[in-house]
Amino acid sequence: MTKKQKKMLWRIVITAVMLIALRFIPTLLEEADKYKAEFAAVKNESTAQNMPYAYVQKWFKKTFPCYGKQPERNENLKIVNTPVNYDEETA
Repeated sequence: MTKKQKKMLWRIVITAVMLIALRFIPTLLEEADKYKAEFAAVKNESTAQNMPYAYVQKWFKKTFPCYGKQPERNENLKIVNTPVNYDEETA
């Protein structure tokens, strides 16, 4: 086995371990199941669009306006997301 092949094998093994670990680590996002379901619906809707990536990206930016900033956390240390127009929707 060459050095290049060993390096690639290690990358595959590390990736597999990380994917397995993700299955067992609880999610940090509050209401994660709701967002997963909404994303699946938006992804399916995007296939009918001329620019599916832009459609999904628009949804993402609207749903997670504070992405990339320090997240807010609740008392259980789960990430709390406040979507755009949240105050208008609850009023």
